[in-house]
Amino acid sequence: MARVINYEGRRIEVPEDFSDDEVAEVLAASAPAVPAAPAQAPAAPAPRQPEPTGEELDAMIRGQTAVPRAPRPPQSRTEQAMDLLRGAAGVVDQGARGIAQGAVTLAGLPVDLAALALNGVAAAGGADVRFRDPVLGSAFNKRALDTANDRTVDVVNAVTGAGLDYPQREPQGPIERGVNRVGQELGAAALPTGAALATAARVGREGAKQLPALARMFVEPAAVAPGRFAAKETAAASAAGLGAALTNEATRAAGVKEGSAGQQVGDLLGSFGGLGLWSVGSHIAPRIADVFNAVRGSPNFADRVSREAVVDQIAEAAGLPGAGREGGAPDVQPVIDAIRQGPRTGDVVPGYRESLADRTQNPGIAALEYGRQATGSGAFTARNAENSQAIDNALQALAPQGSPGALRDELDVRRTGLLQDAASDSAAAQARFEQAAGRLQSAMSADARGADIRAPLEDALAAAREVEGQAWRGVGDAGEADIRPLVESFRGVGQRMSAAEREVFEPRQLTGIPRRFLPAEEAAAGAADSPALAGMTAEERAIAESILGPQAAAGAADEAVPVALREATGLRSALTDAQRAAATAGETNRARIIGQYIDAVDGYLDGNMPGGVQEAYAQARAVSRDLNDRFTRPQTAIAQTLDRQEGQYRLPDSAVPRRFVQPDEGRVADFDALMREAGQDPRARAALQDQILNDVQRLGPDQLDEYVRTHARVFQQFPELRTRLEEAGGLRRSADAATERQGELTRSLGDQSTPGSSSVGRYLAYGPENADKAMRTVLNAREPARAADEVLNFAGNTPEAVEGARRSFWDLIEKGARRQGETTATVGGGQPWMPRALMRFLDEPRNAAVAERLYRDNPEHLADIRRIAEAIQSVDVRQRARAPNTSGTAQGLSNVLTPETLQSRIGSYQRGQISGSFLVTSIAAVTARRAVKRAQTQAIGRLLDEALLNPEAAAVLLRENNPANRALLARRAKAWMGNQASTVVNLLDGEDEDPVRAGVTRQESAR
Repeated sequence: MARVINYEGRRIEVPEDFSDDEVAEVLAASAPAVPAAPAQAPAAPAPRQPEPTGEELDAMIRGQTAVPRAPRPPQSRTEQAMDLLRGAAGVVDQGARGIAQGAVTLAGLPVDLAALALNGVAAAGGADVRFRDPVLGSAFNKRALDTANDRTVDVVNAVTGAGLDYPQREPQGPIERGVNRVGQELGAAALPTGAALATAARVGREGAKQLPALARMFVEPAAVAPGRFAAKETAAASAAGLGAALTNEATRAAGVKEGSAGQQVGDLLGSFGGLGLWSVGSHIAPRIADVFNAVRGSPNFADRVSREAVVDQIAEAAGLPGAGREGGAPDVQPVIDAIRQGPRTGDVVPGYRESLADRTQNPGIAALEYGRQATGSGAFTARNAENSQAIDNALQALAPQGSPGALRDELDVRRTGLLQDAASDSAAAQARFEQAAGRLQSAMSADARGADIRAPLEDALAAAREVEGQAWRGVGDAGEADIRPLVESFRGVGQRMSAAEREVFEPRQLTGIPRRFLPAEEAAAGAADSPALAGMTAEERAIAESILGPQAAAGAADEAVPVALREATGLRSALTDAQRAAATAGETNRARIIGQYIDAVDGYLDGNMPGGVQEAYAQARAVSRDLNDRFTRPQTAIAQTLDRQEGQYRLPDSAVPRRFVQPDEGRVADFDALMREAGQDPRARAALQDQILNDVQRLGPDQLDEYVRTHARVFQQFPELRTRLEEAGGLRRSADAATERQGELTRSLGDQSTPGSSSVGRYLAYGPENADKAMRTVLNAREPARAADEVLNFAGNTPEAVEGARRSFWDLIEKGARRQGETTATVGGGQPWMPRALMRFLDEPRNAAVAERLYRDNPEHLADIRRIAEAIQSVDVRQRARAPNTSGTAQGLSNVLTPETLQSRIGSYQRGQISGSFLVTSIAAVTARRAVKRAQTQAIGRLLDEALLNPEAAAVLLRENNPANRALLARRAKAWMGNQASTVVNLLDGEDEDPVRAGVTRQESAR
């Protein structure tokens, strides 16, 4: 690939592997001969030749004479447009090339510095050694860049056939050279600027403080404000490049050689000059603009001093470390973070605009806002009204639209219907029971019932006695038996008794009957051996026997004394009656003694009964036992009913029925005995049924059921009565239940005159005009959620009732969470909401429980209310501030130029104390100073209000004017110094010419 060289307006191609000396020989050989000028006159400068064509260059390289060019024809508009496009492309090409050259130059600066140091060491040691064009040095990098560009163009042309000649190595014309020079500065500055930005992004602001001093100078400003840092470095590099480009054009026009020391010094001075002009202009121009805007009264005036003053006030109000102290530089980043992370009420409440205090929740900033508002700043009053209206609009959009009285109407209609139905049911059930109970009334007195029960028993007893008498008559008529064994049995019984028992309990009129049938002598002897003598001593008995005769001692004779059996059976019956009488009278011992004599009679009969009478005797005894068991056992109710004393019944008639109508666990055997003896007698059955009706007529349903259960044996004989009683019990239970239900409904729901005890009854105690008070009864219930559920369910959960309940609940919210005073009304007349009161109301457990029930079918609605309530908790923070006014409210100021000032200055001029120029400049200075001061004061107030009312604007203001960043951002740009350092190294290294140019010069000198 050929190497293209532009030398003094000529374009020469040489082989790529030519050394600099070989290229110099080619250029020297092809240079046209210049005739020597006369010694007496200086040579006139040769006219600048036009760029040679390709044929002319070939001829120059071969040493041939240039071929004369034909004049160019005039260009068409298309060709002119293409020339303009080519020119613009050349400018862009050289700008990009310059950026690349600047970058590779700065990249090779460390190598150039090392070569410079080595050359200095070699020169100090006297060695003739110099390191020129070191590898990876600036010159090496530029040449490598040129080669890469050329190859890129060749590849593109070979592939596309476009015939491009960009990028070019050398710029054509002053514009391309200027753009290329500015690009070199930008490219050289881009490396340290980009490195600083990348490092700042990686380590952050705090990490930048830990870096070495040299790196920290770049990285700290980049970490604080990356955009401003990059803009400052770019502007400085552009100013340096533009200054150098202008200077280079001047030195070029003056004939200074490219690459010479003079040209490089001019480049450096031009760079410094451009930087100086930029620095001065960047500081003076804003001041001039400030004065101009202040004098003309611009409403948007806001200079750096104003912005920094506002930032300082906010920092001091926020209580940041270092704020308010002289020389302090507080970091406002915490306030910026609070703005970014703070609550955004406007996202929830459409139209709401937070203030800085709302967003940061900082009490000091809240006090600052309070001060601005208290000193009459209308912006805050207007904002309060707007925000209050926005909150009201958001909440009213969620307010229920129903009527508070709709719920009560539904409840009243339902209550009236229930009470009427309950009254009707109770009356009908009571009527049915009374009708059934009327058929179950007792019709007899207690005496009549007793007489009707006793009469059939007497009949049964008489019948039984008749049977018994017939049985014993059969036995008594059966024959005779010796009476002596009975007499001996009686004597034995008497001997076993004590004297007291014989005197008190022995029925002597009966026990002496058997001895009467003995002969008179035996009877007398028997008297001596009677129980009266049984207790005597032997001596006393001997005396008695001597008096009574010898037969007393000998005992009874051996001959039998036959007596009819009826005597024995009759005696037995008499003893039995005596025993029954004693038992009835409670004479237990007497009954026991008599029983022993009865046993003796039975023993006698058993032992002396003729053979053919045994069966009749056994039957008679069985009949007697049966009669006694049925009618005469003292412990039985039948015996007690039939028992007489002196011809009168011991029990009155009225006591008889209860003896037989007994529960199962009582003496139910008496009832069974009665049913056996007189169960078929209508008198007894009617009396028993009437007693049962008398027992149950005053019993309640549960007691009646218990009575029927415990008298099961009785009701087995009266199943129809049991059925009637059970039906009556069911009717009584239904009537009582209906009556109780009516009473419960009345007590629970109340009526027109009496409030009820239930949630519905308490709610209905208030009229439609007091719906809020009615809702309070629900909120104050022991279980509010259950009370609300009860009320709504009672109303049928109709949409109208639910919406009415929500409206009543909403009215309570408004009463508790809206301001009520006349002085708190907004400009529009509405009362603002109290966010904390609203949140307290919604968070109250009972209110929250009721609200959840009211909005059970639409929980999103309640969630929206709570979301708005939570969002507005952070609003109007300044209204809660108690700090003094520290806002620095602007006070009234004098005019910019008062008449007194003009008169003073003109008077001094007229007296000759000041000159005319001083008069003009003084008036101008006073005018500018006062205008700026007034404008600054107004700007501070305006910016402060804007920052306090617009957190986003405050964040931008704080970020751009952070006191902690001012010193860092005030540091001068330094990235441009890399390219200038390379130029200084070239100067110090003595490389004052381009190597190619130097080679050509050496060849020409050799010739």
